[in-house]
Amino acid sequence: YVKEMGLDFWEKYLHEAIEAGAKLEKDEQDVKQEISYAMVSIYKDLKVYDKAYDFLVEQAAGYSWLNLSVVQEIVRKIGYCDRLKSALYTRLAKNDLSKENEKEFEQIKNWLVFEYNS
Repeated sequence: YVKEMGLDFWEKYLHEAIEAGAKLEKDEQDVKQEISYAMVSIYKDLKVYDKAYDFLVEQAAGYSWLNLSVVQEIVRKIGYCDRLKSALYTRLAKNDLSKENEKEFEQIKNWLVFEYNS
């Protein structure tokens, strides 16, 4: 029950954030990327790993940092990572990360390639 209530709350929050973003001339993807780090944490804590993964992909595509241990936990739970690998390769090719964040993205990419080479 608590998990379902939490999901309902955050789904409503997400919908409202997207609507607010539209009023500021931001599209849905921009809004999702801006709140992705928080949504990854929320869905991970609720143990809704498929939704956490979706926001992890958004985070990789448009946010400036990722955390290897969070990526490992989520990917191990869902067992796949193709969209995340693709987002990482694309993001690294943009060359828009700080050296520290780029290093973390590279470590994550290397772990994904080593663990989930598909």
